[in-house]
Amino acid sequence: MVSREEPTITHIPRYYTNLESLLESITKRRGEYDSYDTSMIIAAKAGLEVFKEYYSYMKENDIYWIACVLDPRIKTKWLLRKIPEADDIIERIKSSLKKAYPQEPELPSISRAEEEKKKKSMNFSFLEEFAEIVSADDDIERYFTTSVIKAVLDPKEN
Repeated sequence: MVSREEPTITHIPRYYTNLESLLESITKRRGEYDSYDTSMIIAAKAGLEVFKEYYSYMKENDIYWIACVLDPRIKTKWLLRKIPEADDIIERIKSSLKKAYPQEPELPSISRAEEEKKKKSMNFSFLEEFAEIVSADDDIERYFTTSVIKAVLDPKEN
């Protein structure tokens, strides 16, 4: 469950990109920062250098990106819009998930007669004609290729 009050791991990439944008705006004296004292700009430049080092560590750690794309309201949309290396990161995430959740080996097939002899739960029997059998690999690809879920924003929660 995602906290509405406190930041969670899913927010970290967004915080990093926002902080990077802020520091770059200050160091380049964009907008309201054009009148900042030179000592503030120098301090911001030093901060930006340190920040870039930590940001590079975060970019290489897939857990942040996985947490980010597992939000079904956004999936990869934010990543594709905000991160230049998004395609590489998404492929890395897919590869990581496929490695962590490998496709299950195919079970030996049994004859229709043997299959009919097996007892099935009522629920399984009901769903069997509507469901399809998929592997973990299929599930991962399907997640990344299907649309995001619709999210309704409530302005009162802002």
